[in-house]
Amino acid sequence: MNHDPAMPPPAPAVRMPSRRWWRRLALGSAITLVLLLCIHLIWYVTARADLAQARAVSAAAGLTEDPAQVIPPPCADADNAALCYQRAYGLLTLGGEPYVPGRSAGRLDPRLDGLLVIAQKATESLNVSDGAAALALLDHEDFRRAWKLVAEGARLPRCRFDNDWSAWPALSLPQLTLLYNFAKLGSLRARLLATQGRAQEAADQFADLLWMARQHCEEPISLTLLINQGMESVVLDNLRQVLEQPAFAAVDLQRVQSALSARQRTAEWKRVLQGEFTLFGCKVFHDPAAFQIDQLLGLSNGDSPAFWWFYASWLGAPLRANDEAAYHRWFAAKYHAPQSSSPDLAANWWPALTETLVRGLNLLHDAQDLASERTDAALLALHAASGGTPMSTATLDVERDEKGVWIISHKVKPGRKDNQQKKLQPWHIPSRP
Repeated sequence: MNHDPAMPPPAPAVRMPSRRWWRRLALGSAITLVLLLCIHLIWYVTARADLAQARAVSAAAGLTEDPAQVIPPPCADADNAALCYQRAYGLLTLGGEPYVPGRSAGRLDPRLDGLLVIAQKATESLNVSDGAAALALLDHEDFRRAWKLVAEGARLPRCRFDNDWSAWPALSLPQLTLLYNFAKLGSLRARLLATQGRAQEAADQFADLLWMARQHCEEPISLTLLINQGMESVVLDNLRQVLEQPAFAAVDLQRVQSALSARQRTAEWKRVLQGEFTLFGCKVFHDPAAFQIDQLLGLSNGDSPAFWWFYASWLGAPLRANDEAAYHRWFAAKYHAPQSSSPDLAANWWPALTETLVRGLNLLHDAQDLASERTDAALLALHAASGGTPMSTATLDVERDEKGVWIISHKVKPGRKDNQQKKLQPWHIPSRP
């Protein structure tokens, strides 16, 4: 057929894609997906096997995942100091507002608010008239019975508040406020008693507060130990102010020495490690959705939503298993050697949640180390105040100046930060005849 030059040329025929090409693409995609799923499955199986080994390691170290073995056992009322402290605190609150377990410790009487600030600043001295006024307020008829109840509680064997530990960490602990305020107000009262010449009463008050702090270490969580360290620090700061004056006889200080000597730092630290491991970390890994892991990982502000989605989904299950294995190994190593430096997590592949969960424990371990040194210094100071001759130790220097004053100071520990070292104040104890 001849083509008419006036007509446009016919369009070239369009060649349709072969169906075979689409089939090849679909087949290749399916094979790739299957391979990825196989790789994911192998990763998951390997990670779960590694987690099983890590759990065996933590169990062999003495750690348990059973909360029933971690929660303090019940305590008979006759042996439970917590009941005395609850009644005592009710006497210090506004209108006798009662202590409500898990909810509130009650609002402190406004007349005592200012004394809390004074007690916290133990390095500041009080003039005679202000000290007398403060002591008169603390021993006012509205509050006097509280100190007798504290003394009764401090002589009981245990202190167990009514807490539902199965709800931890979503659990309110009003007893921490209760005990911390007692430590501050009680140590101030002891300091004022000493300045009034009532040495035995002052020493007994200091000892009661130190025994109270020791009793409370039964609770197996880091927050309790942190508050406990704060309580003891306030008491010892006020005690240091008193010991710098020859206010006590050796017999007055015996109960104070006994209370400090009874502290079992390693056992307390291991109890906290066990509690945090069982009551918090294991629960987080077992039910991540209930604990908002995105917030624990610091991803709540949209820093990495894609990664959070991957970590929390079934795709991230192998990564979570690797993370949990790192968690078990870290706790096993720390529990086996509580005073050693923290295990290195660098060998594990991105243990994001483990790093978050143990960060606070690393800081708490440093604080526990400071508390232990503070206690050792206090014991040397009490020995000197009782007429003994204190000796230097691995962490403490003891000198005697030309006026016969014993100076007990803390050695600088390699690697310790300056702000931590500054918390360790020296003791100046006049020589006793």
